[in-house]
Amino acid sequence: MTDTDPAYLKKAFQCPHCNKVTEHFWGELLYEHTGFRLSNADVAVCDECHGQTLWVVDRHADPPTGEMVHPA
Repeated sequence: MTDTDPAYLKKAFQCPHCNKVTEHFWGELLYEHTGFRLSNADVAVCDECHGQTLWVVDRHADPPTGEMVHPA
């Protein structure tokens, strides 16, 4: 891991959308719909391109960074 890699609640890192090392602004994401509630989610917004990255339970979830596992 380098100093520019994305990390949970890190103030500045390399944006996965525009690839620039820039400041990110953090906010809590709450979603509720017909009995389903998403919590423990945060969003980081790039100061340069305004791209958003989703973090669920401290883990980078968007954009996808690994192989997709297809259901059997």
